[in-house]
Amino acid sequence: MDMTDWQWPTVDTPDTERNDLLPRYRPTRRPMTAVEFQAISDSHPLAILPWILVPDGLGDFAPPVMHYAIDFVPDQLVAYAEENDSLVVYYDESPACSEFDSDGDNEEVEQEEHHEQDEPREEPECKLNAGQEQDEQREEPDSERSAGQGQEREQRGESDLEHGKEGEEDSESEEEDYDFRRLKTRNAPRRKAPTIDRIGSMRCALRALAIEAGAHIHTRLLKISLGIQRMGVRETSLIISFYSNYDLKAGDLPTTEDIEKLRVAVGSQHPPGWYLDRSNYRWERYY
Repeated sequence: MDMTDWQWPTVDTPDTERNDLLPRYRPTRRPMTAVEFQAISDSHPLAILPWILVPDGLGDFAPPVMHYAIDFVPDQLVAYAEENDSLVVYYDESPACSEFDSDGDNEEVEQEEHHEQDEPREEPECKLNAGQEQDEQREEPDSERSAGQGQEREQRGESDLEHGKEGEEDSESEEEDYDFRRLKTRNAPRRKAPTIDRIGSMRCALRALAIEAGAHIHTRLLKISLGIQRMGVRETSLIISFYSNYDLKAGDLPTTEDIEKLRVAVGSQHPPGWYLDRSNYRWERYY
């Protein structure tokens, strides 16, 4: 598709000139300063995407990721998931902290001014009502561990056969293996109570609300993302993204009517607009 002939109601035409853009919306390889970040954080999302932020493959730099999205209140979506039995939970089975030297690992996180507790995780398996479509199910961590342990057991058995271990030697090997497994279990942290995966629960609630509202938005495009604008006012960078500037060539972009249906269902108080992605805000070279 020739982008110069392409038109969409939320995007400027190629011949539109914009003189009201902040410096970060123009090509630059200079790192973003704290002043520039604050300026975008205090601004409103762009109602129309400037053509300079459309990735057309021309020029030297690829624009940062921009989301056509809305604000929302995270607690409301989590509450909806809880009321509709769609909460996503997980168990924290990570190794004990004492096994790692964490003095330097968290240095970058501690320096992040706007660190989110609700960081997007991998796609959850949503529990939907009868007749509703489900995304492809992801394999549970317990299944992965079982498969890995099965491979270890199979490899250990093949090794025993190769070395011709029989009788008492097999018994001694099994006893040693048992002691090793028991030692790992004793040193590992105990299985804690399930923790609510807030982002996963929000995603499930979002998909259910879209179906209820009759909003036809492909789940490939509908995401919980991170946007910089209005962070100071809403005290979070979480946004509901309908598509990004890198999705504009897709043939299944949601209409403004479908977006409005979901905005009302979610309870967002502000119209949709273009948000600068909090993680992918740099101009990069085309490869």
